[in-house]
Amino acid sequence: MRRTSKAATAAALAPLLILGAASCNIADPFEGYRDSAKNLIAASGLGSSDLSAAGHASSGVWTWAWRGATDADDAAGGFDYMTLTPVGAVGAGGAAVPEGLDPAATAYRLELVNLMPNGDFEGAVGGEWAATPAADTNTYFNIVSTGGQEINGKSLYVKVTARPGDNVRFNLGTLADGTASVALHTYAWLSIVNTSPVITYKLAPFDDVTDTENQLISPNLDQFGSNKVFKVLFNEQLLGSDRMALAFGLGNTSDFTLDDVRVVRSDIENRLRLLLKPIDTSPSLVRGYYEFSIWARKPGDAAFVTDAGTAEPYAARSLTVRMLQLSPDQSSAEHSYPLDGRADSPDWGGTVYDASSGWVKLVLRLAEGGNFVFDPRSAEPVLELSLAPYDYAQAEPGVVEIAQPELRFFLNGY
Repeated sequence: MRRTSKAATAAALAPLLILGAASCNIADPFEGYRDSAKNLIAASGLGSSDLSAAGHASSGVWTWAWRGATDADDAAGGFDYMTLTPVGAVGAGGAAVPEGLDPAATAYRLELVNLMPNGDFEGAVGGEWAATPAADTNTYFNIVSTGGQEINGKSLYVKVTARPGDNVRFNLGTLADGTASVALHTYAWLSIVNTSPVITYKLAPFDDVTDTENQLISPNLDQFGSNKVFKVLFNEQLLGSDRMALAFGLGNTSDFTLDDVRVVRSDIENRLRLLLKPIDTSPSLVRGYYEFSIWARKPGDAAFVTDAGTAEPYAARSLTVRMLQLSPDQSSAEHSYPLDGRADSPDWGGTVYDASSGWVKLVLRLAEGGNFVFDPRSAEPVLELSLAPYDYAQAEPGVVEIAQPELRFFLNGY
């Protein structure tokens, strides 16, 4: 067998060693994308926001989706249909904090505002309610809290006879966003009733509802615990300066108790959102698989509307989490996560609940086989992350505490 000298061997290996050394200097094209635990929006926490009308289209910061997309008074600043308020570190005062949630992270109170004044009827009823005829023993309304007529604490008892023109009515001009705006907007009215009456109602002038034209009959009432939900949708085609009252009981005998009235704008996108250009994240956005998560819990001073003795503020019964690709098409992942103990079976993602702290981590992923295909070179926003404190099937006022939004990338799929 022929022997090779050490010098000859070294000479033969030299090119390979040089090539190997050179390969060590080649940049990894996936640098920064291999760690699926990395939060791509760490620089865009909830404290990084611009909730003004002027900043509604800003990227890289949290904004209101409804800003700039409604009528002129709202675009100019108008009424705040939602609020976002810091409430302190989640671990303040030694509070229990689940694994994965930074004790130093700031919790924020996200609320969709109830436009109905004194909707829980725990306060005195003022001039927003009236009856015709006034001071009548057969047609009237009053606050009840005992005798089995009440629903949650104090409630509004309504009695109307079958006499034409008799009614009990609410002045829609007293909604929190102001009289001048009502005729331009669409609203959803939700309220609990303790029976299943056929409620006849109409939209009419608040100070003159003696006619019985244009009566509307309530649809089937949804079951809501042991009670029912009475829903009304009214918009600019029904509202106007001459139709500012929601009048009950026109032309028929009605006897029912009303409680927990909640009114919201239903013609705007009541969402907190984060618009993202590719350069707004670290590392920058590329095509692939993403996961969006948020921690949430019920505030200590709020109660679900289904709870006994409920009064405002109402706790959000759901939190809707969404990822929306903005271009080249609008593919998305979205789920409304129940926060009140209702059963849930998301098609993707899931929840992680910590009983000791009340915090739950809501995790949203793309459907199996799905991925985002936006242009990583785009100078425009390509992705929108959003949060809404209600179920998208039915917007209703409510408040929830949220903390630590995270966006993660999975190089080789979930």
